[in-house]
Amino acid sequence: MRVLSALFALLFFLPACASAFAEPTVGEADAALRALEQKTQGLRSLRADFEQISHIPLFDAPVTSTGRLLFQKPGNLLWGYTAPYAEGFAFYNEKGLAWDERAGVRQLRPDQEPAVRSFRAGISGWVEFSVATVREAYDVSVLSVSPLVLKLVPKDATLASVVASMVFTFADDGTARTLVLQEASGGKTEIRFHNVVVNAPLTEADFTRPTR
Repeated sequence: MRVLSALFALLFFLPACASAFAEPTVGEADAALRALEQKTQGLRSLRADFEQISHIPLFDAPVTSTGRLLFQKPGNLLWGYTAPYAEGFAFYNEKGLAWDERAGVRQLRPDQEPAVRSFRAGISGWVEFSVATVREAYDVSVLSVSPLVLKLVPKDATLASVVASMVFTFADDGTARTLVLQEASGGKTEIRFHNVVVNAPLTEADFTRPTR
């Protein structure tokens, strides 16, 4: 399912212009990371639309999808594609649901879906950003402090065999607005978040299959 192609993209959290930014000092980089950690402590929920552009080796043109992300602490989550066709999954109070307009709807159990379980943990890690936790799992480079641009290279060999690097650009409110994931196989996925709303009230009804 196409959802799984994006899972590593958000496990925890190279724009072309990155080299144009002045490289921050060690002190500036540490301060920027601590500031991001502080901002995310106040995030209770997140709503955003996204555009995903996948550059797949052997394909002449990129594949573009659009969708919606919802997250609410401590673990309510929806990641759903709305075009070119509907596909996704959602969790609310540990009840999971997956849908695919070609294959239908099925119940989803986190303990039986390790990739989805990792995805949920990754989203939580992004919204509740911890400098220590990120540095334990990734080699972290601060490419710019304004805007804040982070490059993460996985330390785990298994993950590194799939993901070569992830580069995030953050807005002033501490939410990621763009992500470029470079796959070890040579493919690349870019996700652009827009219509981002922080701390909006969300109910169980929001965590259902989205309409187009």
